[in-house]
Amino acid sequence: MTISMARNDNKDEILRLRLRMTAFLLSHCTLIMHILIYQFQFGGDMCGIIGFIKENCLLDVYKGLELLEYRGYDSVGIAFNYCNQTKIIKQKGRVKDIKPKLNGYTSDIAIGHTRWATHGKPTEKNAHPHKCRYFTIVHNGIIENADSLKEGLIKKGYKFLSETDSEVIAVLLQDCFTPDNILLGIQTALSKLVGSYAVAILSEYTPKTIYLAKKDNPLIIGKGKDFYCFASDSPAIVGYTQNLYRMKDNEIALLSNDTIELFDNNLKKKKTVFHKTYLTVDNINKGSYPTYMLKEIFEIPRAVKSTINYLKKLRDIQNTCNFKDYNSIIFLGCGTAYHAGLFAKSLLDGVAYIHTQCITSDEFLYSSINLNKKTLIIAISQSGETADTIGAIKKAKKSDAKVIAITNVPYSTITEFSDYCLLTLAGVEIAVGATKSYATQLIVLKYLCGKICGSNKLINELLPQEIQQVLTFNRYIKDFVYKNDFENLFFIGKGVDYQTALEGALKVKEISYVYSDASPAGEIKHGPLAMVGAKTLVVCIITKEIYLKGCLNAVNEVKSRGASVLVISPFEKISANQITIPKSLENDRSVLSVIPLQLLSYYLSIKKGLDPDKPRNLAKSVTVG
Repeated sequence: MTISMARNDNKDEILRLRLRMTAFLLSHCTLIMHILIYQFQFGGDMCGIIGFIKENCLLDVYKGLELLEYRGYDSVGIAFNYCNQTKIIKQKGRVKDIKPKLNGYTSDIAIGHTRWATHGKPTEKNAHPHKCRYFTIVHNGIIENADSLKEGLIKKGYKFLSETDSEVIAVLLQDCFTPDNILLGIQTALSKLVGSYAVAILSEYTPKTIYLAKKDNPLIIGKGKDFYCFASDSPAIVGYTQNLYRMKDNEIALLSNDTIELFDNNLKKKKTVFHKTYLTVDNINKGSYPTYMLKEIFEIPRAVKSTINYLKKLRDIQNTCNFKDYNSIIFLGCGTAYHAGLFAKSLLDGVAYIHTQCITSDEFLYSSINLNKKTLIIAISQSGETADTIGAIKKAKKSDAKVIAITNVPYSTITEFSDYCLLTLAGVEIAVGATKSYATQLIVLKYLCGKICGSNKLINELLPQEIQQVLTFNRYIKDFVYKNDFENLFFIGKGVDYQTALEGALKVKEISYVYSDASPAGEIKHGPLAMVGAKTLVVCIITKEIYLKGCLNAVNEVKSRGASVLVISPFEKISANQITIPKSLENDRSVLSVIPLQLLSYYLSIKKGLDPDKPRNLAKSVTVG
């Protein structure tokens, strides 16, 4: 910052300027400290890992990596036993790029990794697997003390080839290695790590064994008829087995062809109990759809119906959670889940006995909100593995707050740390942009808020058919996008529709890379209108009659500046370009009105020749902060 100061003998003026400069420096020091703390706590790679002990399994690992690519697609690698040595094939780029390099190799034991880089650039040397002499690893998570460990290991003569924190694990395993007790060496190495990890290990001393360990990152083991496999997410292996075991923190597992051994962090043996998952291979195929995103949008009616059926059979949550015991409710989430929380907060606004807030999970981590046993946290996460939300839950639990988790994954870290859990039965969601999971989150949150308010209008069994009606506008939206060229988009609405506008703007940004923003309809004239012109599309959501007058004023304001307008509403004949959704129950219109916005973002992406399933710089399950 530069301050130009003319000669001035007024001491008070000089003092004011000095105070301003001091405040500026202090505020920026605080910001820098927050950034450093954040990176220290939550940096690292957010990745997908998979492995098999199975006859001729290289192609199986490759197919699993394809299914995990939503967790990262900057680089890819596979390590496997070949002639009793560990062979590594890895490179920068997408999973499909590595397939030709596997030709001519066979192996009965292999581990694979697909990376979303945050710790070191996406290069071949930073790609996993990482090897140090006898040990090869793939890793998901963050090693917080990597720098200090690396410094000590370098002094011992070890050399590092990558910029990643993950390589430290491989070197540390080698340093702690004892040939007569490999498991003890692994335990010793893991005990030196500070941070989070899901790690798979190959050792050339035991070429028919895979070692697994996890802490604060998901790792799931699958048991087949005569083989074992594992992955960081179940969709990668449900095509092989539905018998799954979700590893718990600080456990170590040894996998071989026909056995599994499980140990706690004191190397005491534990029993492994496998559970049958409801997921099937049919859930994870694109079928006749060109992309996962389009398939998942068209699966919304089925996902909503499954969720409604689940809620109908659910034991009354008030039997286990008396909402009158709480005077404060805080909704937590990230991205789309945060927008779902805003929807829920709007449903509870005005409830006399309870104060409600909705906060992004990361902001909650740094907030000074007063938490106690009368605070109820409602944490929303599609994957159940969102690092910021997990951190927020842990913070809340330290203050005796109660936590209800809303997630699509029943056996997840968030459900493990929560007191109660409500599921969204959306099925597997592969595309990075949340679509059917968002719709089902709204259904579950409406149900939960109804219980809190004592309402009887909790479930609308006609909603799946009403969603199907909205999907008939698919062709209309596609034609609308292809016939027009927009440089920027604004989404506007009032009340609960503003929250839908926020979700629409997010979808367009993340899927199509077109500048988009959201504004309350009445606020567009207080700044955003300066961005509106002939190449602007303004999408106006109007789901309640009380919003009509104010929204129409905003529509006229943007039209007079040359903007195009698209209206989403159950009320007919508002605009020449309009998607008329079913009237439905008032609080279900947020589900109906968001679907055209999802389709709009999708076709903007397709028109530009982009891959809507894998937008740049983003990944599906953000297991690091």
